[in-house]
Amino acid sequence: MNENIKTIEAPTIEEISSYAFDDCDNLETILLKNCKSISTHAFSHCNSLTSVYLPDNLHDIYAYAFSDCKNLESLSINNLPKGTTTNIADSSFIGCPKLQTIQYRGTIKQFEENESAYIQYKEALKYKSISCDDGTIQF
Repeated sequence: MNENIKTIEAPTIEEISSYAFDDCDNLETILLKNCKSISTHAFSHCNSLTSVYLPDNLHDIYAYAFSDCKNLESLSINNLPKGTTTNIADSSFIGCPKLQTIQYRGTIKQFEENESAYIQYKEALKYKSISCDDGTIQF
């Protein structure tokens, strides 16, 4: 099925369907450039997954989208345009023990100015931090 995929680089895909890459054991890196929605269990149980790069136009990360990705260490998000809303289910990153810091390509002020995104990431990433270009936000 998906066992030979190591990298997903998707510049034009707007939606990742439920279970699309579930149990994709060799998947290591995901680079999404235009994705607006990541559905339930889209990347769950991807045990080799270490890095995910999310676009600034992402609207939704549904429940368990990245659940049980035991080796996921790096989640990188672009500078979110002011007023952008990203809905992130609380359980999106459940079972990802190595994911402790999120890389945000922007400043602390830019991240905090986008209140809806700030609240969503804070709720979904309990006990973690966001590393910005100019410092770190601890949750």
